[in-house]
Amino acid sequence: MRKGNGERNRGRKMRRREMQKAGARGGERGDGRLFTPAFITSGQFFPEQVTRWTVVLQYVTIKMKIIRLKGITMKKWDAPLPKHTKLDYYECYAKIILSHLLSINCESILIRDRPDLQFIDDSRGIEVTQAIDQDQQIAENLYTNIHSVRSKEGAIQEIHHCGCKYEDGILIGKLGTDSFKFIMKAIETKLEKLNNGGYARFCHYELFVFSDIYANDMMLNDALLSMRTLSNKYKLSFEKIFVSVPGSLYIFELPSKQFHVIDYSNKLQYEMACQARELVEADM
Repeated sequence: MRKGNGERNRGRKMRRREMQKAGARGGERGDGRLFTPAFITSGQFFPEQVTRWTVVLQYVTIKMKIIRLKGITMKKWDAPLPKHTKLDYYECYAKIILSHLLSINCESILIRDRPDLQFIDDSRGIEVTQAIDQDQQIAENLYTNIHSVRSKEGAIQEIHHCGCKYEDGILIGKLGTDSFKFIMKAIETKLEKLNNGGYARFCHYELFVFSDIYANDMMLNDALLSMRTLSNKYKLSFEKIFVSVPGSLYIFELPSKQFHVIDYSNKLQYEMACQARELVEADM
C-alpha cells in the first residue's frame, strides 16, 4: 500500500532507533542504516536488522544452526554460495518476493533467460538486474570471501580502497546519497538489450531491479516521470518496473502513470531471502 511522507518517515525513524539500540552502524546516508549485514563465518552472528540483499548470498548454506533473536528464527551458516550456480540467486529472490508480496503463485513463474522470469502462461516476462554502486559490490564480494582469501589484510585494504570499511568483522557500506542514478542506468541498459533482440516474445515485459536506496514520495514521483520519458524513446519497453530495496518494494506502473509502495518487516525479508537460497541449492 502507498504511504504518505509523514508515515514513511516515522517508520524510518523507528528503524533507526531500533538499529541504534542494537548497536548497528551504517554508512551515513542521513538515516544511519546498516548497508551490509554483520555476518561472520567464525562463530559470530548478525544483528536483527537484515538490510542488504547479500544476507543469503553470503552465509546461507545447507549446514546451518538455528538462532532465535527477538522472535525471529535466525539461521547461522558457515560458507557462502559457490561463485557459479545453475540458478542465479537474485532471480530466485525476485521470484520469491513477487510470490509473497503480490500473491502470485510461485509455481507459475519459471526461471529462464531473456527474460529471466517467465510466466507459465506466456503472459509476462520479467528481466532481473541490480543497481548498486560497483565499488560497493566489489567490497561485498571481498567481504563474502574474507576467510578464504590468501591475504585477509590485503582484502581488507581493497575494501577500504572501495570506500567501505571493515571494523570488528562488520562491513560498513560506502558513503553516498540516495538517488535513482544507478537505477535509471540499469533501466537504460536493459531497454537497449530488449530492443536489440534475442528476447522471447511476450505481451508484457517488466523489469525487477535490486537497489539499496530509501526514497520519499517526491523521489518516487520524479523517478516515475524519468522512467516514462526514457521508455518513450524505445519501441519495446517495460510496462511495470519493480525496485526492491531493504524493507520495501517500489512498484512503478508506467502506462497508468502510477506508483505504490509495499513495506514489509525484517522478519519477512529474512524468510524470503532464505527461501531464495533454498531454490538455488535445490538445483545445485
